[in-house]
Amino acid sequence: MMKLEAKTRNSGQKFDKMKDILAVVYGPEIKENLNLVLNYNDFVKVFEESGYSTIINLVVDGEEHDVLVKEVQIDPKEDVYSHVDFYAIVRGQELEVMVSLEFTGESEAVKQGAVMNTALTEVEIKAMPRDLPSELIVDLSKLKNVGDTIRLEDIELPEGVSFVSEDLEMTIASVSEAVTAEQEEEAQAEGPEFETEQEEEAQEGEEKTEEKTEE
Repeated sequence: MMKLEAKTRNSGQKFDKMKDILAVVYGPEIKENLNLVLNYNDFVKVFEESGYSTIINLVVDGEEHDVLVKEVQIDPKEDVYSHVDFYAIVRGQELEVMVSLEFTGESEAVKQGAVMNTALTEVEIKAMPRDLPSELIVDLSKLKNVGDTIRLEDIELPEGVSFVSEDLEMTIASVSEAVTAEQEEEAQAEGPEFETEQEEEAQEGEEKTEEKTEE
């Protein structure tokens, strides 16, 4: 299990946002939220491996908590992590978390010039803490022809893991024909014409309305 160390943050305590990151820990068995500060680089290193679905052993002033990263905020000006929410789990209690999709393999259709479309990069699952996977594998080599689709129901889940969504036909990835330069030109040529027809119809409708008003 990955490990992080943190210290309790006192009100008004100064910190260096390039060296430190602020955090909070909450959960069913945490009576009062814990406001923390921890080393920025240590957090980044762990978070890059853990994501949102791997349990972290968080040591706060010597006291251990098993946590998941619940939310991470980013400073838009500095483009660095500015705050992290940790959720203290309860062993034996089912969790709902977002887990990343790891796309592997290569589609035969794409090799022949088709276009790969990915609709999702993560999905929400539920499982006991001990069963949480760090990622789910999506094998793109199953997409052999244009029109082939991988849906949520096609993803193999580890034992003890299920999807939160009941829409198992949700599209994860699909293959479509590549748009040629000619087709793009035709679409661009048809676009203005279509808009002109719509404008003419709208104008005719306005004229009829004006005629009725004058009568």
